Amino acid sequence: MTTKKQFIENAQKKLLLMPPITKQFYNYRIASGAQPSTMYTTLNNLHQFFTWFCNHTPDLNVPEQSALRVSDLALINPETIQAYITSMLAPADGTKPVSKNTINTRLMSLRGFFRWLTVESTDPQNAPHSYLDNNPMLKIKFKYGQTTLNAKANAINKKIYDGDRKFNFLEWLQNDYKKTLSPQALKLYEQTEIRNCAIFSLLIASGLRVTELVNIELTDIDNDKHIIENVIRKGDHEDVVKYAAWAEPYIADWLEYRDLNFGEQANSALFVTLSRGLVYRISQSQVERMVKKYTKAFGRETTPHKLRHTFGTELYRATNSVIDVQQALGQTTDSATKIYIHADQDKRNQAIEKLE
Repeated sequence: MTTKKQFIENAQKKLLLMPPITKQFYNYRIASGAQPSTMYTTLNNLHQFFTWFCNHTPDLNVPEQSALRVSDLALINPETIQAYITSMLAPADGTKPVSKNTINTRLMSLRGFFRWLTVESTDPQNAPHSYLDNNPMLKIKFKYGQTTLNAKANAINKKIYDGDRKFNFLEWLQNDYKKTLSPQALKLYEQTEIRNCAIFSLLIASGLRVTELVNIELTDIDNDKHIIENVIRKGDHEDVVKYAAWAEPYIADWLEYRDLNFGEQANSALFVTLSRGLVYRISQSQVERMVKKYTKAFGRETTPHKLRHTFGTELYRATNSVIDVQQALGQTTDSATKIYIHADQDKRNQAIEKLE
């Protein structure tokens, strides 16, 4: 898993290839609390745009984008942005079009950059100072191909493991799946079976993000009270997370197995993996691959984030409270949480059927 330090180091390398003004923008956003991972993605998006801009602007006379000056950026207008969007939707070289979600992400990066250049930037004395007079992003349409909340909820419902489905899956993982394995594969599988069941159960029972789950320390979890302390949420917010009681036996089995096979001294992480005789904290990518592999074999392929949606959907059904779901998921606003209002489609569809 890429660490915060690595994202910062990678960003500094990327900035060397970009217009000098982007470093001031980067420093401003980091100082304002933006996550290094988010800003690294933003820099990649800006780098992609500047490359396109240099290659498609005849009036420019720069050898590479690192030579772009603020006066060069003043040449960018709404027509430039629209041409850039067109180049992504219908590439002239016949390559595959860029997905609409990716276009949205790139446009959001450009919007933030040009807003800083025209509104948020300051001079060395911290007085307001606009580098550009006009913001070319003001009249640009965002959210290409956006779907309704109802459509998003329908897509979520096809991927979540709510109700008995989660228990059926865990039972299958512990029994029927083993019957499909060769003796050698079964031996390897049984080395991680208890841990994997604990990870699945905790993701569904708590709504944790994968990054939050892999960073849990062994001393942070209290399986009797069903709480996890010192969870670092998105935005570096510390939280205490409550999880559903049904996950207790799966986690208890893992804690016992972990103590017998690894002990507390091997690694401080709650979830660990063994490689070449050494014990490591399990990584985000390992969890993502594991979830994909076993849910695909089960016939309902999903992702850890959809397991988070499972928790949010079930909690909303139980409480009918967006605020409760928002707080349990560690979200700072209710904008992302509102999807769970629409996710409970059965209740709404039954009401529609009864309309006279």
